[in-house]
Amino acid sequence: MVNPIAIPYERLSGLDIATESPVGEVRRHCSLSPNHETELTDLKPGSWVVHNDSPFIVRLNACSGNRSIQIRTLCSSESWSFDWPDDQHTLTATPQISAQVFHLPSVNSNTYLQRARILNLNRWEYLFFQYMTAARTSCRCVPECTSETPDFTIKLAERIVPVELKEFERNKQEQKDAQLLSRQGFSGVTSVEIGHRLAKLVNSSRSQLRSFLKQHGDGPAILGVIDPYRLGHAEPDHVAAVLEGHLVVRISTRDGAHFDTVRKENRRRAPHDRNEILSAIAVLGLSTKEGYALDSGTQTNYENLVANLLVYHNPHAKHPFSPGAFARYGFPQYSVDSTVHSAVQAFV
Repeated sequence: MVNPIAIPYERLSGLDIATESPVGEVRRHCSLSPNHETELTDLKPGSWVVHNDSPFIVRLNACSGNRSIQIRTLCSSESWSFDWPDDQHTLTATPQISAQVFHLPSVNSNTYLQRARILNLNRWEYLFFQYMTAARTSCRCVPECTSETPDFTIKLAERIVPVELKEFERNKQEQKDAQLLSRQGFSGVTSVEIGHRLAKLVNSSRSQLRSFLKQHGDGPAILGVIDPYRLGHAEPDHVAAVLEGHLVVRISTRDGAHFDTVRKENRRRAPHDRNEILSAIAVLGLSTKEGYALDSGTQTNYENLVANLLVYHNPHAKHPFSPGAFARYGFPQYSVDSTVHSAVQAFV
């Protein structure tokens, strides 16, 4: 079994992303793949300018070897000037065609919270609702009733699909780490069981989704996950552990020179046969334009919040989605099976 791999989109033409080097050399890039990191130019010491005249939000990274560091997110028609200290990195650009920017002070305001309460939502549920509505998914809040209900419905492939949204909250250790990070700039070392926290959200979402499908007919269903403080429990390896099983290393020779890695389902956490109700896990990723988590311990007041929905397809779903169901929205999509997907055309 493999870890989640990106389902590719076809390249978009007509983009206009330009870099201006310290010596005044201008390079223009007019064809990039959505949600795919593309090399723009080798960085040299000095002052650089990047112009994003494309209609999409673009994430800029500095790459060296296998390491990629997010350095800035540019909105459409935005330019950025920066000084770079060395010549050991390559500048890359990733068009995030489904990303949206929210004004962070507004999200924290009393007016925003009052609007959320009118819909019986908390701040992050309301942000998810705003994001999905702006993405034109026909997102609707599901009214509470005597039976258990999911939080939202969206329209995909001409079907009304239930979405149960779960939010990661800090446990006691994570609360302590956040305080240390804010006070001294670093926290203690803790261990995390891969997939454990996410599996708990999966298990707690089934009853709401089953109740909806029982009333409205069998079909696809989605677990939505939001991790406001980027605790890391919805990273790709956690999703793979839940949908495909935990990674197990088997030593196949006496001297340990050869290893075999497989995925072993943890039936106590989230068995495949019970997970078949989930067609996909959709993770709403949040960060600042500078690439930091919302509560990173830094003293800078960030103005803008970047939100982008990542879709992980469940290979064991009873009602799976085709990648084309999400193509019109341009969401980054991932598969955890071994099938090789052909490139999907965005906005079909």
